[in-house]
Amino acid sequence: MRITTGAPVPPGSDAVVQVEDTELVESADEGKTEVKVKILSTPKVAQDLRPIGFDISSGELVLSKGEVLGPAELGLLATVSVTQVSVFKKPKVAILSTGNEIVQPTESPKAGQIRDSNKTTLTAAVKKEGFDVIDLGIAQDKKS
Repeated sequence: MRITTGAPVPPGSDAVVQVEDTELVESADEGKTEVKVKILSTPKVAQDLRPIGFDISSGELVLSKGEVLGPAELGLLATVSVTQVSVFKKPKVAILSTGNEIVQPTESPKAGQIRDSNKTTLTAAVKKEGFDVIDLGIAQDKKS
């Protein structure tokens, strides 16, 4: 008897044979109904059988607070019938360099100036963590 992945097996069944391990011998209804198949491998008891709740137990934590929701996580939530979750938008990080002595990395520093390497390092680190960066440029020091 053909069953789909994850479907209950008929009472008394003790193994499942993957469709890839079968060969169609006889069909009916212009090929729509399988009448007889040849099993190409010897099934083992409990092969490809999973009890209900095998992969996720009732009440089990499936995602932790703060996890990024991607395709796999959304599929997992659908598996456990969770259709709504509280989320927050990924923050943007603004970086502002300060100091009269700082120039852009593309500029040639004059005496007493340095290239803004900190912003480059911070921008790369923030992006590596998956955040968007807003470059606020370089603010000059005010004389007091």
